[in-house]
Amino acid sequence: VFERYSDYWTYFPWIGTAIHALAIRLFGLSLFSLRITSFAFGLVLLGAVYAIGRQLGGQTLGMVATVLVSLSDSFVLAAHMGRHDVIVAAVGFSAIAVYLSEKSSQLSARSILSGLAVGLVLDIHAIAIVFAVAIGLLYVFQHGLQVMRVGRFWGFVFGVSVGVAVFIAIHVLPNPQTFVALGKPFAIWRTPPLFDPSIGAWKDALWGDLIVLTKLSGLKTPLILFALFFGSLRSAGNRAPALLLLALIIGFTGFVRYTTMFYGIVIMPAADILVAWLIIRTLHPGWRTTRWSPAKVMLVCSLVFAAISITIINDTPDAAPTYNATLQRVGRAVATDGTVMGSQTYWFAMTDRRYLSWEQLVYFRLFNPGSTLEDAFDSLRPDYLILDTETDLFTGEDAAKLPPYFQMLFISQLDLASFLNQHATQVDSFDADVYGRVRVYRISWP
Repeated sequence: VFERYSDYWTYFPWIGTAIHALAIRLFGLSLFSLRITSFAFGLVLLGAVYAIGRQLGGQTLGMVATVLVSLSDSFVLAAHMGRHDVIVAAVGFSAIAVYLSEKSSQLSARSILSGLAVGLVLDIHAIAIVFAVAIGLLYVFQHGLQVMRVGRFWGFVFGVSVGVAVFIAIHVLPNPQTFVALGKPFAIWRTPPLFDPSIGAWKDALWGDLIVLTKLSGLKTPLILFALFFGSLRSAGNRAPALLLLALIIGFTGFVRYTTMFYGIVIMPAADILVAWLIIRTLHPGWRTTRWSPAKVMLVCSLVFAAISITIINDTPDAAPTYNATLQRVGRAVATDGTVMGSQTYWFAMTDRRYLSWEQLVYFRLFNPGSTLEDAFDSLRPDYLILDTETDLFTGEDAAKLPPYFQMLFISQLDLASFLNQHATQVDSFDADVYGRVRVYRISWP
């Protein structure tokens, strides 16, 4: 779909692609190369979490927070999957650590560096704006109405501006018409709730955020909510962990329209830092002064231990054998020639062939209003179609019944079934554990 536009490649991320390309150059073309990149930036993220915790409450807070983040669902998901989100999170939290390390109000290289880091990762994923907003709010929380007179605040703004200028130079200036043409159809998906006055937009954003963040925090949810409320009421020195999470929540809710589990990594580390703060405060002798103290300690520690245990249990099984076996079987089902369409997962089984993401079907209809699913298939002309649990998540009878994020890539189940009945033959179907029922179709074209 995008190849029909001149200089279309300038629309897509450059820095994130270059980072993954380096890993591929070092380790070869495989899923491992993408995942090792995420793991490496996951380690950077843990370092940033430790630095933030140490700045906010000393070495103990830094260590406890690092352990909690490393054993959290959001970290395990992001640091072991070939996506850009963890790169943005690593740089974003590093920028927060740099902000916290600067004690002077004067313009400094650190303030510029923190802003530049956040500005540059906008090229990797637009969700980086959450960190720009959050750090800006931290300046406001710290300096109040006098923030406009703070030199390092303007250093941060300058750094972000330079990053935005780089983004414009890479993506907009080479071909402004293509940038606008490719971005316009996605505007309805990406318009931040802050710029959409409709109640529906805010309801979807808030409800989606609540569901995703609750799923990721699990049994730690009541601890996070309690610490956020209680911590916000503390003295200036003790409420910093709560204000950090609050700043990220405001940025996240105001600028992320549709939430997915993958995005949780840009906010959940701050929640774990706050839980670490609560654990330390609960165990502190000054807090254990009532007859309820043993119960409070047991409740907090039990919830944290249970949450960590669930994460470990769920993520212990090794899915690599299933992945390799699935790729081999899919590769055997598809001929050595022709175009293949399916999830990006299976591309590694046939990197020598033309491979299209199934999402191109949605993009075609988005860029060609009034077109049908059959029109999209006819234009893209795949010879094979691979369906699995992932694609099933986006198909149904009514888009309104799907979660907001899945509505963006909705495909009518009836239209898909109709097309397959008329033009396709199933050449293989098998159960593949985490991938569900994998079905491979051979499409016959006149």
